Amino acid sequence: MTFTPSLNAVLFPIANQRPRGKQINRSKLFGCFLVVLNLTLLFEGCAGPVHAGTTEPPAPPVSVDNQFSACNGAVCDVQLAAGNYTFSTPVHSLTTIHISGAGASYNNAGPHCMTTLTWTGGGSIPFVFDSYTQSGSQLYGFCLNATGAAPPVFIDVDQSAGDVHINNIVIDTPTTKAQIAAIRWGNTGEVAAAKCTDVFIRAAAPIGYDVLDIGAHFMGLRCRGVGNDEHEWVIGDSGHMAESFHCVFCTAEASSGNTPVVILNAKEFSWSEGYTEGVIAFDIPADATKAEAVTISNNWASGGGDNKVSAMVRSALASATLTVNGNEIIGSGYIVEDDNLSRATVVGNSMPGALVAKNGSKVCAFGNAATQAGSKPQAGFCN
Repeated sequence: MTFTPSLNAVLFPIANQRPRGKQINRSKLFGCFLVVLNLTLLFEGCAGPVHAGTTEPPAPPVSVDNQFSACNGAVCDVQLAAGNYTFSTPVHSLTTIHISGAGASYNNAGPHCMTTLTWTGGGSIPFVFDSYTQSGSQLYGFCLNATGAAPPVFIDVDQSAGDVHINNIVIDTPTTKAQIAAIRWGNTGEVAAAKCTDVFIRAAAPIGYDVLDIGAHFMGLRCRGVGNDEHEWVIGDSGHMAESFHCVFCTAEASSGNTPVVILNAKEFSWSEGYTEGVIAFDIPADATKAEAVTISNNWASGGGDNKVSAMVRSALASATLTVNGNEIIGSGYIVEDDNLSRATVVGNSMPGALVAKNGSKVCAFGNAATQAGSKPQAGFCN
């Protein structure tokens, strides 16, 4: 069986193809596919029946290592039909990568995986984007699992790989968790125009979303983290700054005792129209490097379970500048726990029974449904 290096692989359902004069069990063929490589038949297999009424055991997962290996040396455009697949070959092409499944989503009833990819390659990273030649790549519409030895991360978007879109990907309680984070951006170099849309990560790693070196624009839309081992989102670190981070309708639902969002090094951070669960929703610790122009607006914050929020934002960084406005907070502590900061503007939040701030001397507060802090800024500070 021969093929050329240029890959344009499409996995076609063949449920409607049957021998003449014979009846077939369509539920058994639903997960079957053909792979076409430059009009040459490359691979034929079944990913297992997905018909809800079948009582037959599912077929074993199908390996797509050949297709992904070809991706690494050529144009990579792979479409996976509904079914279960395995791969142990890391996808690390020098060109734009498009890999799409038949669909994946999550709601409170659980995950919905039309296509599932299971990583079996151990300590390597399954998907790596780290060159400007991979700009415009996309992963779309599948659930991602792992077995065996743990990879550092499942998806790594790194230096110069701009405009990479992680779209409709579900990583939900994988058999093997990642060692560091489920998805990581900018570990060794700057990333621009990073895109995260309709991604769901639950109990997949110590960190759900690790957003490090962003040169311009991290664009998140409906990306959700739930119950990861330490934090749902970590923004920056001592050696990497996330500049121009924006997440809309995003959520961070931490396990008890964990912090949903930790800001370590960020400039122009915006989190809006979202949801958090955690006693402290957003934390800027004393050892953070930068928290400049942090804006948290129009969110709903809960402590999770029977807990209440003790602080919408806690800042211990002397140079931090914050705007907190229009949030609905279920708690009884502070809108801003200002252990240390440069300035906070707190407007139009609702947290009845709480204080606007713990100290208040550098907090400009207007129109909040909360009790004013005991101290107020000096005259002229809030002009």
